[in-house]
Amino acid sequence: MNLKKAIAASIIIVILFGGLSSSTTAEENNAGTQDVNVLKTNIGELKKTIQTQEEQIQRTNKELDELKKQLDAQIKENDRLRELCKKAGIDTTKEIDSNTTPNGRIIYRGKERDEDWFNRMYKRFSDKIALVGDKFVDLGTEPKEIGNDFVEVGTIIDARYGDNTVISVIGDREALINYQGGRLSQISSITKVTYHICGYDYPLIDGQRLDILFKKNLICVGTYEYTTAQGAKKTIQSFKVWEPKPLTKEQFAEALRSGFELVNYVEKQGKTVKVPIR
Repeated sequence: MNLKKAIAASIIIVILFGGLSSSTTAEENNAGTQDVNVLKTNIGELKKTIQTQEEQIQRTNKELDELKKQLDAQIKENDRLRELCKKAGIDTTKEIDSNTTPNGRIIYRGKERDEDWFNRMYKRFSDKIALVGDKFVDLGTEPKEIGNDFVEVGTIIDARYGDNTVISVIGDREALINYQGGRLSQISSITKVTYHICGYDYPLIDGQRLDILFKKNLICVGTYEYTTAQGAKKTIQSFKVWEPKPLTKEQFAEALRSGFELVNYVEKQGKTVKVPIR
């Protein structure tokens, strides 16, 4: 009888331990499944974070490249101006006070001018002269209307009186533009001309009609040559968006030393006449 009881007790113990073991394994499996789900969720969130950071890095790199281009352009322009000043005998190593004449003699029309004369002329003409490339040009009076006839470098153009459409974006801030219209043109004599534009600071796309751009004037910077779809070479006028900006005193002194003539524009008998400053 004792033997039977012992065997029965053993069987009960085995069953209990077996059940307990099965219960523990199920709980472990449950916990394992939950851990995997958490890991998958974390991986998904990290993937999104990584993608966002990569996009931010790409944008930052583009901005950095653009800043580098601007810096290179500014360094080149600074070097060019220094070289011009050197040729003109201007000392660029000293600061120039905004209320005084730049160092060095100012000779105009073969006569040495004093500081008072220089300051008066600067106040009067600094916004009527433009530095285009390495050339000083007189801005004249009113802007001219764009047309088929080529104009001199430095001529200010008003292209607002017609339709300006992008034919093709050909480079960084460069495009070919088709112009049709005119301020006083009749239907039978509408001006039609293709020209090159550069120096704008917003994106253009092929076929775009330009409105905002031509709230500003253009300034002629020379000519541009390109090859047509038929393989022919064509030379057209080249313009830059004109941002009015007075010459600095250094640039104004440089203009006078280079022989630039200051002129007034006066009306005589219905015509605009140039009167040189003596």
